Order: sequence, then structure tokens, then C-alpha cells
Amino acid sequence: MPPKKRQKRNPPEIHHYERLSFLAREMAKQKKQKYQYNMLLKQVYDLVAKKRDSADFTDEMMKNLLNDVQEWCRDLIQAKTQSILARDKAMKTIRQLDILDDDALKGAALMLSEEETRLAAIEGLQMRLYRIVRFKQSPIGIEKHIHEWLVRFLHQWKKTASAIEDHHNKLTEIVNKLSL
Repeated sequence: MPPKKRQKRNPPEIHHYERLSFLAREMAKQKKQKYQYNMLLKQVYDLVAKKRDSADFTDEMMKNLLNDVQEWCRDLIQAKTQSILARDKAMKTIRQLDILDDDALKGAALMLSEEETRLAAIEGLQMRLYRIVRFKQSPIGIEKHIHEWLVRFLHQWKKTASAIEDHHNKLTEIVNKLSL
């Protein structure tokens, strides 16, 4: 039987520096993730035209945001319905007008054009929200999807914040060991 090879051992100080390096990389990843979460929240707040109270994301803040987003969705759906009705009314008016009456046709065409533009703007806002919350047409509906999405988002936010706190504590512990 051949003799066992001797295992190389590094001094403990090197081990501490390696852990320090690993923790710093992990903390950088977590901070980057938290920054991306902040930017995503900023998009949601900008979309619903609300001001954000603080940098932290808490349960109370999530409930307020959920209510604001759901209210905004209802208002958007109502505006879209009204716009569709106005557009259809303008189309019906154009069909009933006399072809020889240029002024009436121009007025009805202007109404139709304005409603089409308004409807396109509303649908653009709606699609922007769908992209932010990653909503695809599904039977559960947008309001329930937003609720589930925000709950998942809060869970991930808390998980990332606690990981950052843990990494920070370990980093200070290692730095204190090295400074002794």
C-alpha cells in the first residue's frame, strides 16, 4: 500500500481571506438583486402615479401598493370600456352620415381618431403593466395575478434583505477576527 500523500494546509488567515472574498461576491450579487427589485418597484409606482413612502418594502407597503394597483386596474378597465363605447358610437355615426356632408364626416372622423388614439394609449398602459407583472392571459384574471405576484415579490424581497444582513454580519465577524 502506497503511503498517503500529505495534505497541504494553508494558514488560518488565508482561509479567512478566502471566506471574506466569497462573502463579498455573494453580498454583491444580493445587493444587485435588491437594486433590481427597487427598479421594478419604481416602475410599478411610476405606472400607477403614486409616491413611494420609503426605500424598504414592508407588509403594509405591499397592501397599500396592492390596493393602489388594483384600483388603478379597475379605473383603466373602466376607461377602456368607455373608450371602446365612444369609438363604436363614432363608427356608427360615420356609417349613418351622408357621404356628401363633408363637415359632419370630418367631425365624426376626428371623434373616431381621438378615441382610437385614447384607446391605444390605454392599451399601451395595460400592456406595460402586464409586462411588469409578467401576466399572460389566463383564467385567474389580472387582479388575482397581481396579488400573487406581489406576495411572491415581497417574499423574495425579504429573503434577499435577510441574506444581505447575514452576509454583512459574517463579513464583520471575519474582519474582526483578522484585525485581532
